[in-house]
Amino acid sequence: VLRGAEARKIRRAAAGADVVGVPVGQNLQRAPTPAPRHEEYRQTLSVTSQSAAAAHPRCIFTSSLSVYGDGGAGTADIDETTPLTNSADPSPSHYRQAEANILASGQGTVLRLPDVYGSAKDLSYIERVKLGHTLMGGKVPFAAEALLYRLHYLDAARAIVHVLDHGLRGVYNVVNDDIVPPTNQTLFDQLAAQAGVGRLQFLGFLKLPTRPISGQKLRQTGFAFEHTDYDFR
Repeated sequence: VLRGAEARKIRRAAAGADVVGVPVGQNLQRAPTPAPRHEEYRQTLSVTSQSAAAAHPRCIFTSSLSVYGDGGAGTADIDETTPLTNSADPSPSHYRQAEANILASGQGTVLRLPDVYGSAKDLSYIERVKLGHTLMGGKVPFAAEALLYRLHYLDAARAIVHVLDHGLRGVYNVVNDDIVPPTNQTLFDQLAAQAGVGRLQFLGFLKLPTRPISGQKLRQTGFAFEHTDYDFR
């Protein structure tokens, strides 16, 4: 088990490997206020990806749809050519930097993931609403109008294997775009009513796309979603 800043140890661990996977994520419990949040994202994303890219030219990085922000102006579906947000928020800014680190060699792959769910350890969406009240006082950083795309963790794993099996390089949205999901506001208002708690207040610091996202680039390589659905029960 290594920390992202341990570049020499990562280089030694990667010696002789065919590929280095970089499926890192943040521990938001260590980042309750803005300053530690920036440092948590910097260490986890920017520093780790830099160490991995320096250790091996062939890296696969699981990124986030937050790099698009709210999607910017326009009405077309968001795809891999859509300009990225220039937001200084730690999520998109450090995901952008991490992507750049991974792609610099020309051999890297970036998978932009939505909300990952399905693990036995995951909180249900109703439990997330309750947690928003108990830990955050009913105020959450997300944008009310953002579409809540999600990805089953088994499909996330399958997407990584698909990249390996097909030698894919570049950027791919891992999004089941069969339907357009509900917005945060619509879904969490319904869940709050079911849970018998007050509605959450969306502060809008962390923006995600507000218009449909295309997953066609990945689908055209032969990938198909087997587990992902939009039944938020």
